[in-house]
Amino acid sequence: MGPLEFFEPMRVPLATHNALVAHVNPDGTPGIHKKAELVRAEGAWESHLGLHAPERPFEGPVAVQLAICRPTDGRHAQGEPCTAKPDLDNWEKTILDVMKHVGYFLDDAQVVDLHACKMWSDPQGIWVRVEEVPATPGT
Repeated sequence: MGPLEFFEPMRVPLATHNALVAHVNPDGTPGIHKKAELVRAEGAWESHLGLHAPERPFEGPVAVQLAICRPTDGRHAQGEPCTAKPDLDNWEKTILDVMKHVGYFLDDAQVVDLHACKMWSDPQGIWVRVEEVPATPGT
């Protein structure tokens, strides 16, 4: 399968996997649930990223590149690095989980090479590139 690359204009959700809450189940075991804001964010990512999901998932190791583009609103230059919350690594987890759910790959454990950035941009949205990583013979 060849590389998959696109820009999806969208209002970028700010909730990430930091919006998880620990609780105790009725049987006394610990549990975790998602706050409503994370459920909404995942739904937004899913509806936009799902538009570009491949016909069949990548099956081997993959490299993923992400550029998350926040709206400049006149205070930042186009392409300027974004140092505002949320943290990039928290966004990565949320986005990769959604990409798995909508069929980019069988499991996000397949992501062996990940490059991500966040920047100020108009239009806002997300740029994604996914490609297979060729298998390297053992040594």
